[in-house]
Amino acid sequence: MYWSTVLDHFEREHYFVNGLTIPFIIGSRTILEPDEPIQSINELFADILKSDCYVQVLKCDWIGEYVFRLSNKATQDIYGGFDNIVVIDDSFPNATCSADVITTLENRYTKFIEAEKYSWIDGDWQKFSNEIDLPRLNEIN
Repeated sequence: MYWSTVLDHFEREHYFVNGLTIPFIIGSRTILEPDEPIQSINELFADILKSDCYVQVLKCDWIGEYVFRLSNKATQDIYGGFDNIVVIDDSFPNATCSADVITTLENRYTKFIEAEKYSWIDGDWQKFSNEIDLPRLNEIN
């Protein structure tokens, strides 16, 4: 589960405040598992939903994007959510199930993932940076 490895590493190293974006998580597979195909958002969430891990999501005020981090059942008991997706804020007001959350994320991020723009840098989706993103991802290997 490359995605949980990335989330765990970046949190332990204090590389984020609120979490990582879906494009960043999905794009990280190109570095960590280069022989594996890139996942769609739906495929990523199929893996998340069948795992024992909880992930938490919120819309980060700082960058204005949805971000994710590892979570737990206790946090879900406080904030709520769907299946093992913990929704920390009110950024999915019309969602009634995890499929609604996934659809929102697909509509927002698929075009960036398909363009291989995985990193939110200076207010724009771009390829991973050689200065920060790639060295941090390569720490995991």
